[in-house]
Amino acid sequence: MYVDFGIKPRSVEELSIMLDRLRFMGYKVVVLDIGSGVDVGEARREAEKRGVRLLTKVVIKASTRRDARRGLDSAPKADVVVLQPTGLDAARYAAANKRVHAVKVEPGYEKIVDRGELRILRAKGFGGFEVSLAHAVRGLDVGVIRFYYRVFRRSYALKAPLAVSSDAESLLDLWEPHSAAAFIAGVAGIPYRVALRWLGSSIGVIAPGTWGNSRS
Repeated sequence: MYVDFGIKPRSVEELSIMLDRLRFMGYKVVVLDIGSGVDVGEARREAEKRGVRLLTKVVIKASTRRDARRGLDSAPKADVVVLQPTGLDAARYAAANKRVHAVKVEPGYEKIVDRGELRILRAKGFGGFEVSLAHAVRGLDVGVIRFYYRVFRRSYALKAPLAVSSDAESLLDLWEPHSAAAFIAGVAGIPYRVALRWLGSSIGVIAPGTWGNSRS
């Protein structure tokens, strides 16, 4: 079972086209970032037609614990809650908070993936990290390669739960799962089977309650 942990279509029409391709590529679960503005009810109906399970996701950006708390309090309802921290304080808060499923790691913040963060996540009993492959699509320079190497190597060494998103806005941004796994394994020098796991079964650890609970 493959999971795209985040797509951002700009319209229902674009979503329908992306769902057709995702289903063809073997994805069974697709997570819709509700920040894209696509109507969730229509999105669920389009996914149901294709036999794809659609989950919704909200992404909250925060630099401090206070920002994170405010963002969570005002966030719309979603199946999956992700916090994208720009500081260690916000990252630690996200790991401990039971409303947060994943901590999104962006370039420049690879050090968030450490033993301290993972220890807090494990104490909570669920949760993990999210990494987007969109940076590779936008332009694969030395800095981007270094980012992926560090975050994937850290995650592998720590045996951290990790989910991979395409953050695709259109058909051209999607990743075929085996191509994504090959990219991850190649850039980080980790086993291919581990990369495949990050594209699938990790969601059961990161957001275990989503399987029986889907709400708009």
